[in-house]
Amino acid sequence: MIDSWALLAILRKDTEEDSKMKYQRTGWLITLFILTLGMTVNTALAQNKTLTIRNHTSGYFITYVYITPAGQNTWGPDQLEQIDQFGIAPGGSGAWSIPWRGCRVDMKVISFLGVSAERLNTNICGGFVWELYDKK
Repeated sequence: MIDSWALLAILRKDTEEDSKMKYQRTGWLITLFILTLGMTVNTALAQNKTLTIRNHTSGYFITYVYITPAGQNTWGPDQLEQIDQFGIAPGGSGAWSIPWRGCRVDMKVISFLGVSAERLNTNICGGFVWELYDKK
């Protein structure tokens, strides 16, 4: 028969081994969590941030396009020069990949006649299409 000290020693040894296994299991779970979190962050950063502007107007040729992170004080340079130096004709479109972090942008277009339209604080993550029509 096993005396109480021997039984206590066996139980204590099992408890220590269980604790080691719990720490190992916890370590694996933490590692898995960190890897999953990293993949989630990378997915968010690599998310499609394409802005497309479609000109459905009857006769307004878009000659200037401004795109900035939401809330900027200035519009910055004309972005239309990056894709087409002549502008977006009625029935045409243009697309831009947004390089900066964040999903919110402010946009402004100006036609050759000086008619302008703005869209502020727009979420473009996942892609966004701004459809422009004649004013009714």
